[in-house]
Amino acid sequence: MSGPVTCNGYHLRSCYERVSDDKQLKDPRFSLETVKLSHGPLMRVSGRHPQGSSAYSRDSKDWMTPDHLQRYPSTNETLYVTLEEFHLWKVLQGTLDLSLWKVKVDWQIVQDSAIISFFGSQKVTSNAKIAISKLLILLNSTVRMNPWPGLIQKQRRMSGFFQVGDDLNLYLWEGEASTFRASVTMSISSRPLDRHNEVKAVPKVRVLRQHILNKRGIPQVLLQVVLLSSWAGPSSRRKPASIDGSQELTASAVTLALQAASQEKSASLVIHPTGPAALAKGIILGVKEFKSVQPTRSSLKSLTIAVNDNDFVAECEVECCRWWPRGKDHHVLLPYIMSSWEAVITQVVVGSLISQKTDVVVFPWILEPHNRSWVQETSTQVQAALETILDAQDLLHGNIITVPASSLPGLHCQILYIICLDARLVQRRLEVSKQIIHQVVWSCLNNFLGSFLESISFPMLDLEIPGNSNSLNIMLEEINDFLKQKPNTWMKLVQIIQPLRVATPQKVTEDFRTPLEAISLCQKEDRAFVQYLNDSPAVFQEFEDDLRKIGCVFQTCVSLGVLKFIAEGEHLDPSSWEKAVEDAFQKNKKRYAVHYESNSDILNVLKKQQSLVKSFTTIREYEGPCFVGPAEEMKMFVQRLREMAFDKKSVCVKHPILHLPRYMVVKNTISKSLLLLHSPVTITLEEDPLGMITFQGPRQDVIEVERQFYSLLSGFKDWPISLSPFQVQFIQSLQEELFNENFFLARDILAVLNTSDGVMILGLDFGELVQAEELLKTLVYEKKIDIGEEVQWAANSLEWEALLTALSSEKKVTFYSVKSQQDILTSVVIVGSRVEVAEAELNIREYLMSYSITEDKIISPRPELAEARENLLRIMNWGDLKVNIWIQTNHSTLILKLKGLRRHIKEVRGVVQTDLDSLTVRSIPIRQREIQQYLLEIGGTVLLTFAEELQCLVKMQIPEETTNALLSEVSACREESELTSVRELLKILRRYRNEHFTLGNSPLGLVQVLGREMNLAKFQEAFEDFMNGFYSETFNSDKIVTFSEDCLQEVLDQGYYFPLNLHRHGNLLKIQGFQEDVKKAATAVQTLIQEAQDTERAEALKSVVQWKYDIGNTGLSPFDKTINLKLETAYRKEEENIEIILDSRRTQVNLKKRKGLVPDTGTIFKIKREIYIWEMSIPEHWEPMNDDPVKIVKLPPNLVEYQRVAKKFKHSMDKSTILKIERIQNPYLWTSYIYKRNWMEKKNPPGIQNEKFLFHGTPAQNCSSIIENGLKSTCRENGRYGQGIYFAVDAHLSSHYCGKSHQGSKHMFQLLNSSYMSTFSLKNNTRSCHSGKIFPLNIVSNL
Repeated sequence: MSGPVTCNGYHLRSCYERVSDDKQLKDPRFSLETVKLSHGPLMRVSGRHPQGSSAYSRDSKDWMTPDHLQRYPSTNETLYVTLEEFHLWKVLQGTLDLSLWKVKVDWQIVQDSAIISFFGSQKVTSNAKIAISKLLILLNSTVRMNPWPGLIQKQRRMSGFFQVGDDLNLYLWEGEASTFRASVTMSISSRPLDRHNEVKAVPKVRVLRQHILNKRGIPQVLLQVVLLSSWAGPSSRRKPASIDGSQELTASAVTLALQAASQEKSASLVIHPTGPAALAKGIILGVKEFKSVQPTRSSLKSLTIAVNDNDFVAECEVECCRWWPRGKDHHVLLPYIMSSWEAVITQVVVGSLISQKTDVVVFPWILEPHNRSWVQETSTQVQAALETILDAQDLLHGNIITVPASSLPGLHCQILYIICLDARLVQRRLEVSKQIIHQVVWSCLNNFLGSFLESISFPMLDLEIPGNSNSLNIMLEEINDFLKQKPNTWMKLVQIIQPLRVATPQKVTEDFRTPLEAISLCQKEDRAFVQYLNDSPAVFQEFEDDLRKIGCVFQTCVSLGVLKFIAEGEHLDPSSWEKAVEDAFQKNKKRYAVHYESNSDILNVLKKQQSLVKSFTTIREYEGPCFVGPAEEMKMFVQRLREMAFDKKSVCVKHPILHLPRYMVVKNTISKSLLLLHSPVTITLEEDPLGMITFQGPRQDVIEVERQFYSLLSGFKDWPISLSPFQVQFIQSLQEELFNENFFLARDILAVLNTSDGVMILGLDFGELVQAEELLKTLVYEKKIDIGEEVQWAANSLEWEALLTALSSEKKVTFYSVKSQQDILTSVVIVGSRVEVAEAELNIREYLMSYSITEDKIISPRPELAEARENLLRIMNWGDLKVNIWIQTNHSTLILKLKGLRRHIKEVRGVVQTDLDSLTVRSIPIRQREIQQYLLEIGGTVLLTFAEELQCLVKMQIPEETTNALLSEVSACREESELTSVRELLKILRRYRNEHFTLGNSPLGLVQVLGREMNLAKFQEAFEDFMNGFYSETFNSDKIVTFSEDCLQEVLDQGYYFPLNLHRHGNLLKIQGFQEDVKKAATAVQTLIQEAQDTERAEALKSVVQWKYDIGNTGLSPFDKTINLKLETAYRKEEENIEIILDSRRTQVNLKKRKGLVPDTGTIFKIKREIYIWEMSIPEHWEPMNDDPVKIVKLPPNLVEYQRVAKKFKHSMDKSTILKIERIQNPYLWTSYIYKRNWMEKKNPPGIQNEKFLFHGTPAQNCSSIIENGLKSTCRENGRYGQGIYFAVDAHLSSHYCGKSHQGSKHMFQLLNSSYMSTFSLKNNTRSCHSGKIFPLNIVSNL
């Protein structure tokens, strides 16, 4: 945004030499442009007149202003301002009147700031920049209510701006009021009342007017508002009532003062209160009242309240916020702020014009036809220089010539304004002289304002016209009007220079001051009296007529309780006028009286006799109560009231109460009758403490009411009512809580309830008695409910009692039982109000209905549920449902029948249906034949156990083709040849198993489970875990045939997780079940086999070896066969110590030392081992030889024999794999071994070990020879130590001498405990070997 403004001011084009500053101006040569005279009657006009100039708007006269400073060197100044200041600048352009400025102004916005540029002469431009900068800072600070330190005077601060109306604004300032240039100033002060004159000690307020010239030389109208009140005294005496009255008086006075200012055609007014802050409310109320009564077109545009008291300002702001909005229009606020901060001082001084040191001096030059003269005396040199300059011009009336003072000798100013005046026009008449003074002042000040200078001096324009003694007054008023219309902040001083012959400036001030004159008087009066004057036009006219005679207009303000006396006329002396008003008002007021009444008897009379006040037409009643009227009539009115109060004096008569309810009926009956309705008598019943009835009122009325009362009391009627015994009993049971004597009275029925002997109603009026009977029958209603035989049991339960107790808990109904002669409940009677009885009946019938027996059924079309039948009852947990449930099936439909109480059937039906809907079926496949067989036999209990635990039903489906396939094929094979061997049958079974029972083929059967989905998932998880852990093991021993059924049953009774299935066929025993259970049973079976073998071995051992003992040298006694076997077994295991039971005593035996010890007795005895020839027989654990010379038997891994050999082998060959271990049964080698071992035992001392476990490795081609013939040293041709058989303690060493067979294995032999020969095969990660062990070990002993 930017915009140029070109301002040349009021001047003619002039020619100057280019110089750098004012001091270099020398004898300028003037080039004046002559302009034709205007059509005005007074003077010639030359020059250019800017549009809209307010300076010449009065008579449309244009003045020519040649400017001799135009040729000063130009310069450009830049002012940086904020956006807020720039906004203020845009608003102020109309107020500043830029057309008068002698500089060009440009502006533009740059980012977050703005630039204002000034272009013109160097000094004017610099002054303009400084002045506008200060102005914007001042305005911005004032608008934000935040004074700028150092720039704004500390004694003034703006606090608020409020919009009182469309054309009236109010401003709050904290500071002095004398600094404002306002047409009218209102001062408000307070003084205490004159206590010496009690008659006149009435709160009042005076409004006085006076014309003055203030300290700044501003002609003003001063309105003085003086409050006379008791509130104005010391603060300790102030009362709230007096404060409120003072505020009301202040409001009335402010309203009248503002009206007076409006009549003065004043546009602005400053209020300067000096009293306490409590006056703020009265001032604001006065402004509000003025705005409401003032015409729309008022001259007042702005009101300013200026006070030094912070509390006063704050109180004013609070009150203003209550009534008016805050102002927001800057176009209104900013011009006002400029005028408020304008600080030009107008001075009238005595002295010489040329000696003034102001920036500008105005020199008027009178143009006469043949002569020219100056208004004031000047020095000869100055006059000569000026005449030289002016003689070269063709000057006309109204020309203003701007001349630099530096070119003239003896002048102390900077610039001269020379004004040319035509003497003929000046001396024509007074009105013309006033117009000339106006034009001179305004033209010079316009030119001075645009130059941004600070001070100017005018000569006293005494035009020497007869009777023109007010020239000074006219100049002061014109200067004041100019500064009001063109406010600025850079002008500081305007001087009017009087010649030395004129009087002193002090006399000028006194001439302006006029005597005080009365404007108005406001007086606080009784609000009722003010209202009376307002309501009585005739009375008001009396007061007004007398007051007009002394020049006073009379008004009333009822809302404030104030009387207003307005001066009619001018120049009225305040003291005499106020005294005359006071006398005239008091003279009329004495004829009237105000009476406040507080006597209770009189107030009762007034309340009852409303027409009494109306009978006195001149007396009016107001709130209080207060009565206002003529004094004589008021006296008569009060006297009449007192007489009536005495005549109507009430009496009080008391009697004891014999029966309170009856008295209450009579009292209410009389109250409703016309007798007491219009009677002043009151009847009071007091039950406590003595029970008294009181009649109070006028004596005559009391006697009549008392007679009527006791007459009615003796006329009560008895009204019987027909009720059942249950209803009577119900009423009597609630006699204290509800059905007392006041029962009907509490319900506004004039009757008494008597329950002492039955139920009776007492009353006076027939209609009231009938109404009471209807009410009682409505509240005491009876209903009988019969109880059938089928639910009589339910009426004897605790729940029945609880129901009746709950229904009768609030005592609105009562239940009565009716029983038969057998003491059986047959019916129940309900008594109470009709609504409660109906509700109780409904609850009881619902209860009896819920306890009746009924049947219901649930039909489900699901075939799996129909197939389950009664088994459903085992898994559904319906035993706690309190109903009987049984099942019927119809083909594929399940029918559940329910029988029980109706309440239970209703609850159970939803539960049962939900349970049935929750049942699903899941099928689990069986893929192993052994599991199928197990489940078809004893294993079926596993399924039942899972099902019972998880509340499910289970069944197993086996396809017919699966069950019959095996039998048919085996039967066909037997039909072909009855000689089919067992091995061929086993082949058939093995092939069938591979073809039909491998995992991944179709299942052999299904396990179907019925139950809830969550339980089915658990069932499937448990059953699959069982199938994964299913295991079977088969034992082959000839000892199995000897097992009795009891023996096998003991195996089954050892306690397993799941049932075991045992199949015995000949020497075979098969165990099926869970893996851990099978292993446990297998251990038990192995133990049985071992025990059988041990028994057989023990018997056989007695013929070969016999252990004997000798206690006390009594001779050798043989051990029994069991101990004999135990000792021999330990001996062969090379154990040194063993513990046995000998003669029921624990005995310790040392086999190496052949000694025994009984710890209990400390007995030590000897033992001996004797060997018999028949020990050379074949070992009992060998398998039958079947007449074979040599037999090789493969040992199963579970045999102790296998495990002992493997342990010894793995001691040094832990990384090798054993393929098999074989026992070599060679009777020839065995017999040789026995003979050699016996020979060595006899040769060696007792306890000397003669056997070792050794390994022998050999190539595979030597195995057959060794098996048949044994180890012969002659077969070994060489070795490290010569010819012989080499053995090793560790198998690892012997493995190096094993050669590989064609199958990649190695053979190794071991010498085992002199009892058998065995071989085993091994295989490691890098090679395979087959090894064996061979006997006898006696050959090693010989080595």
